[in-house]
Amino acid sequence: MNSLDTCFAVGALGRRGVLAAAPALLALLAGGCGADMSGAQRAAQPPPDLVRAIGSDSGMDRFAGMLARANLLDGLRAPGPFTVFGPSNGAINWLPGGLQQDLLGQGGSSPDMARLQAFLNNHIVEGNFPPDSFAGKVTELRTRNGTNLRVDGRTPGRIAVQSTGGRGLGAGGVSAMPDGRVEQGVAASNGYLYRVSWPLMP
Repeated sequence: MNSLDTCFAVGALGRRGVLAAAPALLALLAGGCGADMSGAQRAAQPPPDLVRAIGSDSGMDRFAGMLARANLLDGLRAPGPFTVFGPSNGAINWLPGGLQQDLLGQGGSSPDMARLQAFLNNHIVEGNFPPDSFAGKVTELRTRNGTNLRVDGRTPGRIAVQSTGGRGLGAGGVSAMPDGRVEQGVAASNGYLYRVSWPLMP
C-alpha cells in the first residue's frame, strides 16, 4: 500500500480509527495526504488520474476510504476512461448506521466485501461523461455493478443523478433514495469525477 492508499484507508476508519492507529501510520500521515504546490507548479501538472482526483477532494474522504477498503483503487488507475459519481462525506453519513457497519466492518466485524463493492461500483460507469454530455437531456448509464443510472441535465446549471435499478447486486438497507445532485466536477486524465449529494444505492 502506498502513501496515497494509506490516506484513503484512514478516510474509511474515521476520526476514532485514526486516533487508534499505530505510531508508524501516524508518522506517515504527518506529512499530509498531498504535497502543497505553488500555482505555477499546479498549472504545469497534467490532470490527475481519478484516484488522485478523489484523494484531493476532502469532501469525499469517506468514499475514498471505502474504495481502499474494497481494493478498487487500482481499477481506477487504469486508462479507462471512467466517470465516477462519488458520494460526499455527508451522503455517506446519511446511510443507516447498521448498513455502514455492514459495509465497512466497524465495531470489530469484517466488511461485507460483496455488498461494499456493489455499493461502490454503483457509482462508477465506463466512459468519459463531462457536464456538457448531459446538458439539456436525460441520459441513461450502466454502472460497473450492472445497474442503471438516470442523469438529468435538463435544468440549466443543475445535474441530478438517480439509481434506477437493473440486474446488479444490491447493497440493501435503504428502500428509497432522492436524486443525488452534482455538487462539483473535475476532469481527470482517465475520465471525469463528480461529487454528488446522496449515495446511489443499487
